[in-house]
Amino acid sequence: MDDNSNENNDDSQKRTEFSKSQEKEKPSQAEHEPTPMPKNKDKRKEDKRENDRDEDDHDIQVTDEIPPDVEELLHTDSKTGLSTEEAQTRLDRFGRNEISEYKQNRILKFLSYFQGSIAYLIEITCIVAAIVKDWTDFGIILALLFVNATIGFVEETRAESALDALKQSLALKTRVKRDGKLVELEAAELVPGDIVALRIGDIIPADCRLLGIGISGSETETYLNVDQSALTGESLPVNRKKGDCVFSSSTVKQGQMLAVVYKTGAQTYIGRAATLMNMTADQGHFQKIINQIGNFLILITVLLVTIIFVYQVVKFRNTPQGDVLVILQDVLVLTVAAIPVGLPTVLSVTMAVGAKQLASKKVTETKQGLDILKDRGDDHDHEVPGYKTKSFTPFNPSVKYSKSTVMNLETKETFQIVKGAPQVITKLADREDTTKVVTDLAKRGLRALGVARTVDNDPDKWELVGFICFLDPPRPDTQETIQKCKNLGVKIKMITGDQVIIAKEVAHRLGMGRVILDANHLADPNKSLDEITAHCERADGFAQVTPEHKFKVVELLQKKGYLVGMTGDGVNDAPALKKANVGIAVSGCTDAARSASDIVLLAPGLSTIVDDWKLPAILLILIAILNDAATIVISVDNAKISNTPDKWRIGQLITLSFLLGICLSGFSFAHYFIFKNVIKVTNGQLQTVMYLHISSAPHFMIFSTRLGGFFWENIPSVMFIAAILGTQIFALIISVFGWLSPKIPFKIAITILCISLGIFVTLDVVKVIVFKYWSFELTTILWPTPRRRAKLTRRNREREKQRQVQGNFSKLQKVLLLIKVIRAFRNDENNKKNENNSEKNENNNEENENNNEENKNDIENDENNNEKNERE
Repeated sequence: MDDNSNENNDDSQKRTEFSKSQEKEKPSQAEHEPTPMPKNKDKRKEDKRENDRDEDDHDIQVTDEIPPDVEELLHTDSKTGLSTEEAQTRLDRFGRNEISEYKQNRILKFLSYFQGSIAYLIEITCIVAAIVKDWTDFGIILALLFVNATIGFVEETRAESALDALKQSLALKTRVKRDGKLVELEAAELVPGDIVALRIGDIIPADCRLLGIGISGSETETYLNVDQSALTGESLPVNRKKGDCVFSSSTVKQGQMLAVVYKTGAQTYIGRAATLMNMTADQGHFQKIINQIGNFLILITVLLVTIIFVYQVVKFRNTPQGDVLVILQDVLVLTVAAIPVGLPTVLSVTMAVGAKQLASKKVTETKQGLDILKDRGDDHDHEVPGYKTKSFTPFNPSVKYSKSTVMNLETKETFQIVKGAPQVITKLADREDTTKVVTDLAKRGLRALGVARTVDNDPDKWELVGFICFLDPPRPDTQETIQKCKNLGVKIKMITGDQVIIAKEVAHRLGMGRVILDANHLADPNKSLDEITAHCERADGFAQVTPEHKFKVVELLQKKGYLVGMTGDGVNDAPALKKANVGIAVSGCTDAARSASDIVLLAPGLSTIVDDWKLPAILLILIAILNDAATIVISVDNAKISNTPDKWRIGQLITLSFLLGICLSGFSFAHYFIFKNVIKVTNGQLQTVMYLHISSAPHFMIFSTRLGGFFWENIPSVMFIAAILGTQIFALIISVFGWLSPKIPFKIAITILCISLGIFVTLDVVKVIVFKYWSFELTTILWPTPRRRAKLTRRNREREKQRQVQGNFSKLQKVLLLIKVIRAFRNDENNKKNENNSEKNENNNEENENNNEENKNDIENDENNNEKNERE
C-alpha cells in the first residue's frame, strides 16, 4: 500500500475487529453463517455483506465465542505481527498450541496384553487349573501369560520410541509474522494474536479470523475455499471472506490470506471436541486376518474340549474316572496344548519389528523440489515497474489456472491476466490453432504454461500472450523403482493433470505402458460404470485429470476388488490419498496431503516403497502356531522373501493346516501304539515318550512351515536354529533324567528325536505337493464363500471366452490353410496351362518358320522363272 497521510487510517483498517458470537459453541445446520459483529461503525457494512451472500451456498456452520480478555489481544498490526518477547509472554500464559496426546498408563498398557479372545481362554484355563488344584499347570500357564505380556510390552515400547522420533520431524509448520518478518515456525508455538499466512494446501494451525489482506500485504476481496469436513462432516468446501472464522484442522483448498489467531491448543474448537470423543482406530488388514485365525483355532479347541468332556462324563459316570475334577484335569491338558498361546505375542513382536524397520527407513517421504539458481534476497517477486496487482486468485486445480487483476499506473487501465494449463488458456483466448506448438513441446518432454490477458477493457475478450516452457524430469531412480514394483506383481498406473502427449512421453521414459487416456473416459455420460471401470483396469495412466477424477479412479478400482495404493504431494491429491487403501505422501508434500495419507516418506524418491513391499513376507513367516519360545524367535529369522507380495489364501492355509495336523496326529497315534504294544514301555515311561514326541515333532515342523518350498532351500538364522535346538535339548534332558516324569533310556530318547525328524521330512514333502497342486477352484470347493463363488464364476467366464477366442483363432488358421492349399492347387493348374500354351506356341513358331522357308523357296523359284522368261 502506498505511503501517504492516511497511513494510520489504512493501518487501522488492517487491524482485526471481533465480537462475541450470539450462538453457543456447537455445530448447527444453518443456511448462512452468522458473521461476527464488528465493534465499530462498520456493522452495517458487515450486515449488508452477509445479506448479499449467495443463497445457494448452503453449508454446515460452526460458531465460536471469544472471551473479552482474549479479544483485547487480537488487534495485532498485520505488517509487523507480534514481537518475540510478546509471543513468549503469551505462550507462557496460554500454553503451546497442541492437543495433549492421550498416553495410556504403562500399567494399564501392560494389563491390556491380558485382553483378547486367546488371552481370555488362557485365563479361563488358569482358573480351571486352580479349581482342580493343579498348581503345577497353574504356575506354568500363569508364567506363560506374564512372559508373553512382557515380551509384547517391551517390543512395542521400543517401536513407539522410534516412531515418536519420526513424529517430531513431521510436526506441522506454519508461516507467521514475527518482528515484522514472515517466518516459518512450528504450529505449536502459535499464540493468540499471531498473524499467520494461509495458502492453498495448508492445514489451518489454530482457530483464526480472516483479515481480508493478501500475503503480500495488500487489501483483497478474494475468499478462502476451506474444507472443514474434519469438523462438520460436510463433503463440499465452503467459502470464507474477511471477518469469517476458520478453524483448526480445516484445509485451505483455494486462495491465500492473512489471518489472526484467536484460540490455540485445547481451547480451539477441534481441541474441545477431542476431549469429548473416544478416538478409535480400525483394525488393519493384517490384524484382522490374525484375529480370524486365532478365533478359528479357539473355536476348534472349544469344540474338541466340549466333545471330550461330554464323552468322558457319559462313558465313565459312576466311576472314579468320571469325577468332574478328574475330567477337568484331562481337558486342561488338551486346552493348554491346543491354544496358540504365543500368537498374541508373535503379532505384537512382529508389528513392533516392522514399525522399527519402517522407522529406520524414514517411512511414516518426480523430484519434489526446485533448485534455486539465484535468490534476489527479498520476500517479493520481481515486480514490473509501472504496474500494480489489485487482486490475485491462486491456482485452482478444478479450473486449472490462476488469475490476477492488474492496473497500469500510467494509463490507469485495468486488465486481467490468467496463467495455467495450455489447453484451458488457448480455449479461453480462442487460439486452439496453437495446440500444435504445445504438442511439439510436449514431444520433446517440455511442459508449458499458457498466459493470456483481456483486451479493450472487455472482460470476455482474451488475447493469448504466449507460453512459458520448462522441463520437469523424473528422478533418476523412478524408472528402476517402477520396474521393481512390476517385478513384485504390482500394477503401476500414472495419473496426472498434464496433457496426454506429455504423459505418454513421460511414460515412455519410465518404461511404462503407452495406454494413456484423457479424463473424458472417466466422465463420459454415454458409458456405463462397468465400461469406465474397464478403462481404469486396462489403462496405464490418465492425463488432464482433476482431483475428482483421481478419487473416482481409486474408488472404481477398489470396487473391483483391488487393494489400491496412491502416492501424491498436493492438495489436489488429498481426496484420493484418503480414499486409497494405502495413501503415501511423498517428501515435501503439503499439509493436506500429509494429513490424508497413511504413510509419509521423509526421504526424497519412491524407492522406499519397494522396500516396504518386502515386509509382509516376513510377517507371514512369523505366524507359526506352535510353542512360544520357538515362534517368537522367528522374528529374527532370515527366511527367503517372496518375489511378489503374498496373498492371504486362508482356504489354502486352513486346508494345509488340517492336512498336516491329521498326518501329524496319525503319526502320533502310531508312535503311541508302537511304544505301548511293540516296545512295551511302562505307563509312566509312555507319558515321557509321548511328551518328548509331542515336544519335538511340532518344533521340527517350524523348519518346514517357515517357507513354501523344501526346508533345505533356505538356511535359517543362527538364533532360530539355536532356539529350536535349545528347546529340544531341554526336553531331552527332562526326559532322560526324569525331572517331571519317569525317565527313559538315552537310546530311546534319541530314537524318538530321529522319528520326529523323519516325520518332519515326510510332512515337508506333503506340504510341497499341496502348494504345487493347489488351485483356487479347490479352495472354492472346500471353503465356499459368496465372494469366492462369484470370482470363480468370473474366471470360468473369462476362460470360456479365451477358449472361444482360441477356437475361433484355430478355425481361422484352418481356413487360412485351406485357402493356401486352394491357391497352391490353382497355381499348379495355371502353371500346367501355361506350360501347354508354351508348347503350343513353340509348335506354332516352328510351323511358322517352316512356312517362311517354303515361302522363300517359292519366291526364289518365281525369281528363277522370271529370269528364264526374260532371257527367252
